[in-house]
Amino acid sequence: MARPDLLLSGDGKVSAARAADGRYYYQSGSVPPRSFVGKSWWERLGAPPLYPWPKLRRNDTEGRTGADGSLRCDPAGCAWRHDGFLVAMPQQPHAITEDCHVADVVIDRFDLWRSGARALWLDREKGIRVLTVAETRGHRPWVLPRGHGVQEHRSAGPQGREKERQGASPRPASDP
Repeated sequence: MARPDLLLSGDGKVSAARAADGRYYYQSGSVPPRSFVGKSWWERLGAPPLYPWPKLRRNDTEGRTGADGSLRCDPAGCAWRHDGFLVAMPQQPHAITEDCHVADVVIDRFDLWRSGARALWLDREKGIRVLTVAETRGHRPWVLPRGHGVQEHRSAGPQGREKERQGASPRPASDP
C-alpha cells in the first residue's frame, strides 16, 4: 500500500502531511519526533526527511507557511495543498464554514473525536481515500463509540467501581 499523504492523530496533536518533494511536514512537538505516536508514524513512513509544521508565534495574526509553500497555518487553522487538492484543518468555528466553500476536504476536531485518527490518500485519477480508526476497529460489543468509556466508568461512583472490581462489568461472549 502506498504511503498516506496525510496522517492525523485522534486528538489532532500529531500530524504528518506530504510535501511536494516527498518529505513530510511533521507536527508532534519535535522534529524528529519523540512521542510514541510520532516515532511510530515516522518509522512506518520509512523515516523520511522531515520539515517542521509551521508554528504560530504568540499574537501572530498573519500566519506561517511551510518550507515548500504547500502548508499554511494561521490562527483559524491550517490549509494544505497536495496534488491539486485542498485540505483544510480548521481550529476556529467560523473557519469551518469558510473552509467548506473552498476546500476539497475539511477535517475538524469533531471529525477526529467521532472517528479517531485518520489517513488520507489524494490521487487525481482515483480521488480521495480516507481510512479512520473507527472503520478499522469494527463494530463489536466491546468497542464503545468515541467519547465514551473509561471516563464514563470512572464517573459511575463507588458502587460502579466496586461492581467492576467484582467482575460484574459486561464482557463480550465471543468474537463475531
